[in-house]
Amino acid sequence: EPVRSFYDLEGLWIDAERIETKSMRENIKTDVTV
Repeated sequence: EPVRSFYDLEGLWIDAERIETKSMRENIKTDVTV
């Protein structure tokens, strides 16, 4: 199902964005601590 596959990719992309944002926040937090 192309639609379902596209939707899954959309969800995975959103999850990846959240993970990247969290990592960026952690990196900034570490930089401030240092």
